[in-house]
Amino acid sequence: NKWHFQEVVDLWLIHYKQQVKITTFTTTNGLLRNHILPIFKEYYIDRIDIRLCQDAVNKWYSSYSEAALLVSIVSRVFKFAINQGFCVDNPMSKIIRPLNTYKQQYNAPFYDKTELLTFLEAVKQDESFRAYVMFHTLAFTGLRAGELLALQWRDINFERKTLTVDHSLIYNEEIKEFQLTEPKTKHSKREIGIDVATIQL
Repeated sequence: NKWHFQEVVDLWLIHYKQQVKITTFTTTNGLLRNHILPIFKEYYIDRIDIRLCQDAVNKWYSSYSEAALLVSIVSRVFKFAINQGFCVDNPMSKIIRPLNTYKQQYNAPFYDKTELLTFLEAVKQDESFRAYVMFHTLAFTGLRAGELLALQWRDINFERKTLTVDHSLIYNEEIKEFQLTEPKTKHSKREIGIDVATIQL
């Protein structure tokens, strides 16, 4: 029985979803849909050879900064296919990785102290109190947006002036709902000190 690459991916994703956090699954699904399947989906998996893989890799490394991640995903799909008896070889393991020539310069925008205070004052004047507290807390704690949106009253210790960060709010594309999730790494779980002004707000 011949298996198209797309069919194998669909089967692999069922197992992969049980092994990773929903955010990782959603990211991988997006990479498959946008970068990998357009190249491989019509091929039978046992007909994909090193040349086709190398052409794909050359294209990715010249146009995408995370090309190595794409190689890893395809390789995992092939390993799954070998274990399932759909093919006997992983041609992606034999490619030569070129230099990644796609270098996108990114200068992260930021406010200096004066600009930040001007922005916060504008929010205070023109937006809701809730919006002001949100932006103030982001600015003075270094929280990520998802961590801020997951905060609950029990996470704030008013006596010790600390904030416990142990959840993040994410949008689950699969079920079209927001969900609270644990952070991806144990280092993301933390307790941070907060200043008096933030405590008062």
